[in-house]
Amino acid sequence: MAVRKCSSCLTAVPPGLVLAYSDNIVCPACQAELTIWNGSRLLASIAGILAGVLVWQLTSSATSGALAWTLPVLYSFLAFGAVSALVLMVIADLRPQLVQSTALPVMVQSVPTTGGGHH
Repeated sequence: MAVRKCSSCLTAVPPGLVLAYSDNIVCPACQAELTIWNGSRLLASIAGILAGVLVWQLTSSATSGALAWTLPVLYSFLAFGAVSALVLMVIADLRPQLVQSTALPVMVQSVPTTGGGHH
């Protein structure tokens, strides 16, 4: 399967649409409901984690002070978010979304009661 292409009509899906609606992507051409393959999500997450670890290692020794431990954590969190999003934009493999069955609401009918006595 091609990267960021609809599995039905092979139209390229814009990267912003992939990031904004990763679970409920609608193809701009054929209106097919798509989702991102879990393998693409896993690879993007692994790349983000590796970037976060690298940034934490680079910034943990460069800071000093009372709250020196907070900056490496913040920078690694930001690196994880940015890198995983960018990698997902590049490698997203779109698959048809599985149709989930929706249960119909159950109609409850009340039984009429007569009187207020005990039996």
